[in-house]
Amino acid sequence: QNWDALERRRRCVLKAHPGTGEGAVQAVHSLLRSLRSSSTRRLRVPSPRLAMSSSVVSLQVGQCGIQLGTSLLETIAGEEVGTSPEGGLSGTFFRQQRLVASDSYSIKGTIQRTHPRSVLVDMEPKVIESTVRSENESPLFTFDPRSTFAKQSGSGNNWARGYFEYGSQYGDDILDKARREVEKCDMFGGFLVMQSLAGGTGSGLGARLAQLLKDDFQSNFLLNHCVWPYDSGEVIVQNYNTLLTLSHLHDCSDGIIVTENESLLQTCKRRLDIQRPTFDDLNSVAAKGLASILLPAERQSVDPYDFGGGGGGLEHNLLGSLVEH
Repeated sequence: QNWDALERRRRCVLKAHPGTGEGAVQAVHSLLRSLRSSSTRRLRVPSPRLAMSSSVVSLQVGQCGIQLGTSLLETIAGEEVGTSPEGGLSGTFFRQQRLVASDSYSIKGTIQRTHPRSVLVDMEPKVIESTVRSENESPLFTFDPRSTFAKQSGSGNNWARGYFEYGSQYGDDILDKARREVEKCDMFGGFLVMQSLAGGTGSGLGARLAQLLKDDFQSNFLLNHCVWPYDSGEVIVQNYNTLLTLSHLHDCSDGIIVTENESLLQTCKRRLDIQRPTFDDLNSVAAKGLASILLPAERQSVDPYDFGGGGGGLEHNLLGSLVEH
């Protein structure tokens, strides 16, 4: 039926343009005859393909950033699983790693693991160790141990210690881990830094890392997600930490998303009827709200010949659509 359609279209063109030269008519006839005599009679029309989506590398800094970031990845993975063409997770927040299983004598096969494009940073090891250990049992994804950075001292809610001392000592080492994640992206879009505004590591070291990332990756987007402390929190210097962090992020970040702890608490109590919400409950509520704007969305195109240029496929640059100005 494709040949009949071409013949009808040719007749319509000739009828609409009676002044067409005889040479053009003969060229059309010659083309049709060569196509008919070809061994392959099937007319192949290119099928619409997905536009390549840029990847996002997340830095989860401090206890709050690590736990909230993990909850966000679990939420995104739960929404995405089974929806991609390969049946796995999309490459925006996750990457695939193939491992060869072998012994001393032969190769047994290959193992494919899904890792988040994340770097976990904390000055105490217990949160990272528990997070990596618990996610290793997850059927969706596992954290890459090479993309974690932990020390033994802690920041003690001291913003200056996290910004000046740890930022100067460990900033380059943490950036090396971020660069390795960027190098594994087919198309890199930007960074998502998740941190708290109250503690020393998330606020002080997080602000320093944001500046270093923007200095090294000036052409890429930087989005910060910050957790606002309670009005009467247990950290006596939280107001100073918050003010100092936001003043530095204002100069380097392309966008700042603020989530209030008090709002999360009231949502759990009034909307979800959880009278004594845990950190997991608060993180789950915050992760669902954040995932609603960060979950890779598909654009529908009405043009079947739009091959990702302006309509069909995944959003081209997720962070760019949120923070570009």
